[in-house]
Amino acid sequence: MKAIKTAVIAAAVTYLVIVTGGAVLTQLGMAGTGTLGATLTAAGFAASSAIVTGVGTLIASGIGMLTSRGIQATAQNFGTKLAARDAKAPRQIVYGECRIGGTIVKITSSGDANYKLHIAVALAGHEMQSLDAIYYNDELLTTTSATISGETVYTATNSSLVNSENANAFGGGGLVRYTFHDGSQTAVDGLANGAVPLDYPTTCKFQGIAYVYMELVYDPEKNGQLPNLWFQVKGKKVYDPRTSATAYSNNPALIIRDYLTDTVYGLKAVSSEINDLDASGGFHAAADICDQVVSTPTSGLTTYAVTVANSGSGNKYYINGAQQQSLTLVEGNTYRFDQSSSTNSSHPLRLSTTSDGTHGGGSTYITGVTVVGTAGSSGAYTQITVAASAPNLYYYCTNHSGMGGSAATTTGIQEARYTANGFSSASASGDGLLEGLLSSCSGSITYTNGDFNLFVGGDRTASLTITDDDVLGPISVSTRGISGDLYNVVKSIFVDSTARYEAMESPVYEDATFLAADTPSGESSANYKRILEMQLPFTSTNTMAQRLHTIGLIRQRQTASISLLTTVEYLKLQPSDWVNVTNSRLGYSAKTFEVVSTTLEFLENEGVVFAATRLNLQEIDDTVYDYNAADYLAPISEGANPAGGSKAILAPQNAALTQINAQEGTTAKISVRVSWTNRDDDAIQGTEIQYRLSTDAADDYKAAGQAGRGISNVVFAGAVVGDQYYVRIRHFSFDNVVSGWTSPVNITIAQPDTITAPTSVSASTGKQGYIEIGFTSPAVDSVSSVNIYFSTSSGFTPAAGNLLTSLAVNKENIRTHNVGLANGLDYATTYYFKLTALNNYDSESSASSEVSGSFTQVSTGDIVDGAIDVAKFASSIEPVTLVTSVPSTKATETIYNTSNNLLYRWDGSQYVSATGVSDFSGLTGQLAAGQAAVNSIQSAAIQASAITETKVDTNAITSAKIQAGAVIAGKIGALAVTANEIATNTITAAKIAAGTITANEIATGTITANEILANTITAGQIAAGAISATEIAADAVSVAKLVSNTSKQFGGGSNNSFQFEFGTNTSVAGFTGAGILRAGVAYGFGVAGLANADNSVAIAGQQAYNSTNSYAAYWANSTVLGGLTHRTQVGLCNNTRAILAADSASPQNITYVADGTYAVRTTGDVYVNGDITATGTITPFTGMHDGLMADSATPEIGDILVDTEVLIKRNVSNTLCLMESCSSANQPTIGIYSGVRADDYIPVSAAKDAVVPDRNITKWTKENSPELDPQYASLFTNRKTVIVNALGEGLVNVCGQGGNIAVGDLIATSSTAGKGMKQSDDIVRSYTVAKSRESITFTDASDIRQIACIYLCG
Repeated sequence: MKAIKTAVIAAAVTYLVIVTGGAVLTQLGMAGTGTLGATLTAAGFAASSAIVTGVGTLIASGIGMLTSRGIQATAQNFGTKLAARDAKAPRQIVYGECRIGGTIVKITSSGDANYKLHIAVALAGHEMQSLDAIYYNDELLTTTSATISGETVYTATNSSLVNSENANAFGGGGLVRYTFHDGSQTAVDGLANGAVPLDYPTTCKFQGIAYVYMELVYDPEKNGQLPNLWFQVKGKKVYDPRTSATAYSNNPALIIRDYLTDTVYGLKAVSSEINDLDASGGFHAAADICDQVVSTPTSGLTTYAVTVANSGSGNKYYINGAQQQSLTLVEGNTYRFDQSSSTNSSHPLRLSTTSDGTHGGGSTYITGVTVVGTAGSSGAYTQITVAASAPNLYYYCTNHSGMGGSAATTTGIQEARYTANGFSSASASGDGLLEGLLSSCSGSITYTNGDFNLFVGGDRTASLTITDDDVLGPISVSTRGISGDLYNVVKSIFVDSTARYEAMESPVYEDATFLAADTPSGESSANYKRILEMQLPFTSTNTMAQRLHTIGLIRQRQTASISLLTTVEYLKLQPSDWVNVTNSRLGYSAKTFEVVSTTLEFLENEGVVFAATRLNLQEIDDTVYDYNAADYLAPISEGANPAGGSKAILAPQNAALTQINAQEGTTAKISVRVSWTNRDDDAIQGTEIQYRLSTDAADDYKAAGQAGRGISNVVFAGAVVGDQYYVRIRHFSFDNVVSGWTSPVNITIAQPDTITAPTSVSASTGKQGYIEIGFTSPAVDSVSSVNIYFSTSSGFTPAAGNLLTSLAVNKENIRTHNVGLANGLDYATTYYFKLTALNNYDSESSASSEVSGSFTQVSTGDIVDGAIDVAKFASSIEPVTLVTSVPSTKATETIYNTSNNLLYRWDGSQYVSATGVSDFSGLTGQLAAGQAAVNSIQSAAIQASAITETKVDTNAITSAKIQAGAVIAGKIGALAVTANEIATNTITAAKIAAGTITANEIATGTITANEILANTITAGQIAAGAISATEIAADAVSVAKLVSNTSKQFGGGSNNSFQFEFGTNTSVAGFTGAGILRAGVAYGFGVAGLANADNSVAIAGQQAYNSTNSYAAYWANSTVLGGLTHRTQVGLCNNTRAILAADSASPQNITYVADGTYAVRTTGDVYVNGDITATGTITPFTGMHDGLMADSATPEIGDILVDTEVLIKRNVSNTLCLMESCSSANQPTIGIYSGVRADDYIPVSAAKDAVVPDRNITKWTKENSPELDPQYASLFTNRKTVIVNALGEGLVNVCGQGGNIAVGDLIATSSTAGKGMKQSDDIVRSYTVAKSRESITFTDASDIRQIACIYLCG
């Protein structure tokens, strides 16, 4: 539909005509020679040329003749309109009140011996107003209603559909019941789900589709076969710019506006493109004209069929099948309320001036009223002839209250000027459907100044008058040269709402004035009648059809048109506006014309340039839309069959077949039109069409379809080129009588176009390694490929033996293709080429003109690495082949085994090692790194004095390479041996001279308790105050040196005291420790090295007052949480972090809180059970969720997944679905496969309860993770939990089915499992997967790549 909209707008491109000479162009700042191709300069004419001009009508009802597109898009309105099965039926679009058949989309059976049939009939592909009636085998269903399984269920009460003796019948013996959904439903039909849940699971919602679900009980006497069904409905709700409300309406202007703007089935125009003004061309004004009330003639007798049925709230009258219908009675007309139906028994209908008659306190109205028979018996009726000035009335039941309705009286029958009532399909031609809708209001659409404008058939006021003073030049007048192509008689076919919406012919209108003008003097006018036949598929009343076809007849007779030049003031006019023209020479006095187009022109007069407006005008009779009640003709009455005699009918005449070609991209859409002349017989109901192929048996005809009464041609799509079709037709009557078949007519489907040779063929010379072939493919829609043929001889004839290659092309492709060594061609050779084209029907064109070319030898720089294999070497040269194991068959003469670094040669039957000395005796030169095997060079192979100092690498000689005793004192440099070179315990007391070591040679802290002999130092050897803290080495004082439970307090006061305790009996908060440091609240810090039965603490309560690297607390635990060592630091005071928590997992899980850069930074997975609220940006971001797949499924990372079933709906935030890889084009997708969860992983949606973690747990483990809810356990059998990406950035696997992909292209699914492809348009749809972030060129359709993208399927 978008393409149609684009084409429609493109047809209305405004234009600028410049009529002037070269000199004036120069003055205006335009470069050129005064031609239309001149260009504007920057400073010159920009402002003036920006004036917008108007062009003609885009789509119009014209003179009422629909084009083939209009006929095809609306033909179903004239058809039989019965429900039918169709696997590929497009969705229906329903407007106004009409009859539809619908599509049976589901049909199944249930019960013993399949006694119950379940069917679903789709009525419309959108939400609709109401279902007003169902006709079951042409009988109006009467029903009762009840609530079953949450649905309002209607059960048929017709006696023909009730059998109380049928054991399978519904309550009351009903054999048929149904539910209706208007398209707004969000759940499965409860009745269907309860009866056949496998066929109607909870996912079977038919969302966005209005449909009827029916259950039929088999009854051999009353319900033995699938019925003929049709439905009377009110269709789509539309937006009204007059009220800014969306509601049901059959106003054509509002319906056309809806179709233009509908984003699903319409033309997708945006609101800014719609002229909604209450002025000429505005949809507001057009809607008002359509709603104007017009008077229609009174009629004789109108009969209403009255039945009684229980609506669920008691018995009600149904008038012509509609419950308690509100009626309008016209003064002077007679109305009969037929009560012969047995349902009327005990329910006599009467009239009153009071609502509900005697039950409402009123009395029975008797003026002009006649009562015949008893209600419920044959021939019973109540009849009224409405008197002049009769009051408004009400009909009611004399025995029961609340059954009736209103019957307002009026002085004449009135109806809206125009209504549109009918349907089409989503696959119909957009401009064709618009034609049908415009035919219902004699309308036309224009597109000016970026707006769609609508003009409907109604009087318009001429806003301007052009006089002689306004005309700047001669007026050109055009009239038709002959009258032979004009019509003087008109009739139309419409859909009659009073005849069950069947196609009917309107009365023939003959214009005596036109006929007299067309009849030569002395001739009989009967020989000069030319009938205009119009189709009005959306018109449903005879009176409206008469008004429309009369307008069409008169408009096509208005043939005069004029073209004049006037001032720029008239640029304000737009196409379809009315304007008056007064011209003395032509005798016009305020004659009304309709604007066809406006054009801005520039002219020169004595060197002065001025602007003017060119107007093209068409005459219009301003009375054409006036229609009086007296102008209507009586409807065509149904012809009565003669009493007795034959009911035989004759076969149609003049059967003919015509091929219709249309193009959709590179695909031809070929149809066949079957036409004939109907017999003039009132008994004929329609025409049946059958066909066969020439390859079928002579009597093997198949049904092609039926045409309704009055239709004389139908179009069938899907014809195949080369096939020969035979068609025969016959009439059928209301009495089920058929005529004989016509003699078969046949047609052989020809190719829609002729394939021609490629043009602009060229071949290069002198390129290295290849010849470049250039060409342009033919301008033929069906072209599919181009063949390149070659030869070394000029003048050759293309044949299969010299076909070089074949290339896929589209229409008018400009292509180049390289051929050369890869195609087996040789350099320095002249080759001759000819090209042919092929189409989709395997027809090959003639050859193109011959071209020649050659190429030069490839240089070293042109060779791609790895491109040369063994076959490329000359016979005298052979490479050494690298292998990992020695093969048993010959590869090349010499191989090198990389597994053992040995060289082998072929001895004629096997490979033998070639590493002996004799094999390399002839080798000279140097060994490069890696050429000598490990340990392969022996000392005997090294010449004496060959290894000099320069041959020895730094640090190459280790201690193991020095012989014991080889290093003597003379080899050791002065000061070369330091403490670092002396091993521990190497220098003994015997090596130290007496008196050598004094106090100066002993470093502070060097002598610890370990170096002092026991009992060597006594108190006498220690000077008073000699040992301070600096004289005690670290770790020198152990617990053993301390007195048990030693305690010492320093300072004074509660805030400054410091207590130091040692001993294993000391206990703090349940911990027994090696040492405790106690202090005041403000400055103290607590314990070190404490432990109890379950926990150990390295440090607790370290000072956190103002030290740079002190902690409020530090824990290290080595016994809990899976036996891992966990540590936590709290309150590190160096302004880098408040809390650090870590464990010893690999990789380690670490969490920093307030680390100076981030508020929280963590390494490792984070499990959150609850909502996350973020203010700010989350980046980078990829939204993931869980899904289930069969264990047997093997998708690849990046494959596209689709939902197949909703398994769990836990809450508004958690669902879990069964998924599989996508498998067809344009499937609605759910995400991208990115991996499999661990076997013990439990999705949140399947968890037993919401997880509340223990405050002491610092890591999630299997023991404290969620448990699987037992009710979902079966869902995980033979299935695995997968991770699905749906939002954010990532990768997706794609193939070349949709063509090459550019940055920004949308991705949809393809028919390759799990893989996407380029989407055919740029609209984000339900099946859009992602948007590409890179460009990809594919080698063919099966080429698969992984590309970067932004996911759009979430």
